[in-house]
Amino acid sequence: MSSQIKPIHTALEKLNQGVAEVASLENLLTSNATTLRGLEANCDLGDDRALTIITRLQVIESLLPRRIETKKDALPALEQGILESCYQAITGLIGPKIRSLREKAEARVRTALSPHFADPTTLAMSVSGSELLRELDNLGVFASVQSDPLGGVIPYAERILKTWESVELFEKTHLT
Repeated sequence: MSSQIKPIHTALEKLNQGVAEVASLENLLTSNATTLRGLEANCDLGDDRALTIITRLQVIESLLPRRIETKKDALPALEQGILESCYQAITGLIGPKIRSLREKAEARVRTALSPHFADPTTLAMSVSGSELLRELDNLGVFASVQSDPLGGVIPYAERILKTWESVELFEKTHLT
């Protein structure tokens, strides 16, 4: 795995962990609230153990919302980290690789078609319209920098990762 792709995976993992932690805390809050309401309504007020449990649950119930809010407040920074990782991968790896592959593919197609087209303009049009170059250009469409990606940050990062895989596969299947 490329050193410029790995940060996307790492950033996605951090965001997924943050989202999972928020969900876990929210579930804990709901569960504790249910238990607390049951104990408050039905416990023997002379039972020290039950009162200790109620006190503990009340403390948790008062602290968890702030902790959840703090964790939620951290999520946008994690999303920004994903966007920055994607930007670095696109500008430092994927974009340059696609341009390099395009030059190689164009040279290969030009060499293959030049015996069939004497006119330079016709040759250039045939080369640029070739299936090989169209396939590569389609990969380039998905390797675009976006600050507010349609569909959200996670699907965007997944598209960037898939694009990199497709670029590597293109190179292996067409230009090696």
